[in-house]
Amino acid sequence: MELVNQAKKCLENGDKECVMRKIEELVKVDCHNGNAVGKEVADKVRELVHELWLASSGDNEFRCGLLKVLKGLGVSKTWVKMATNTTWRYLDKCLDKCGIDWEGRATRNEIVRQLEDLLKSRFG
Repeated sequence: MELVNQAKKCLENGDKECVMRKIEELVKVDCHNGNAVGKEVADKVRELVHELWLASSGDNEFRCGLLKVLKGLGVSKTWVKMATNTTWRYLDKCLDKCGIDWEGRATRNEIVRQLEDLLKSRFG
C-alpha cells in the first residue's frame, strides 16, 4: 500500500514518469494480481493505471509507453482493458496506433480443444 500511496502523490504532482515507475514496481511484485495480494491492493493498482491513462489523454506517446511497459511486464491484455476502462475495439485501435502486437493468451478451453483434435487425428 505504501507504493500505491507514493504513486498517488506523484499523480497529484503531475509527475507521470514517477507514477509509471511506481506502477512498474507494483506489477513486478505482483500487486496487480488479486489472487496474490488480495482484491483491495489489486484494485488500487488498477485504479492507478486508470487515473494515469486519463491524465495522459492528450499524450499518445505516453500512452504508447504505458502500454509497452505493461506488455513487457507480462500483464494480460484483459487486465489492461479493465484497468483503462476501454472497449476491446478502442484498446486494439490504440495498440495498432502504437505498433504493439499483443496477442491474447490462449484460453484453457482452446488448448484442451487443440489437444483433443491432435489426439483424434493421431488415434482416430
